[in-house]
Amino acid sequence: MDSINAQEELAFIRKAIADGRRVAVDNGLDYIVWGSLVSLGMFATIALELAGVKGNAYLFLWVAVMGSGWVFSLLRHLREKSSERVRTMAGSILNALWLSCGLVIMLLIFVAGPLMGQSPSPAIAAVLGIGYLVSGVLLDFVYFKVSAVFWWLGSAVMFYLESPWGRPISSNFHADILLFAVMMILFQVVPGAILYRRWRREMGGN
Repeated sequence: MDSINAQEELAFIRKAIADGRRVAVDNGLDYIVWGSLVSLGMFATIALELAGVKGNAYLFLWVAVMGSGWVFSLLRHLREKSSERVRTMAGSILNALWLSCGLVIMLLIFVAGPLMGQSPSPAIAAVLGIGYLVSGVLLDFVYFKVSAVFWWLGSAVMFYLESPWGRPISSNFHADILLFAVMMILFQVVPGAILYRRWRREMGGN
């Protein structure tokens, strides 16, 4: 009986991974769009700080950035839900994973950051590392697994830059924000584009 249950569990895991490959193309677009929006938001934040802008400009900026991303994801979800595509287990897991990560990131940006008076970038990078490791395992995509490692390393560097020891360096040219923006391009947009092209090619361009 135990042997049968183990075989059934193994078959379930293999099916989940196979399903993940079927939804990888669509998720590639989400990574590209979100990564592009956030990196632009980071560069815009640096520009505002260098220009000496104060007040609610940063709040409006990030409401626009995050709002645009959520609108894009919602429209894609509604389009896919109304189509005839089979809803896969891996797709459901990925949606739940990134929805959870997105909600935590929203809390860090709009609640924890302002209340603590610190940049939420280090904590956000750590959350992204979790998301990319799970996605990489589920999709059997090595680039995401590598991205997870770099997000955690980047998180450690950002925590240092936000510490009393690193803040004098960071405050001069906003090193933590700049690092986050560059990492978003290298470890989200680029892997997303590779994922999109790879699975689109394997699916015959559909």
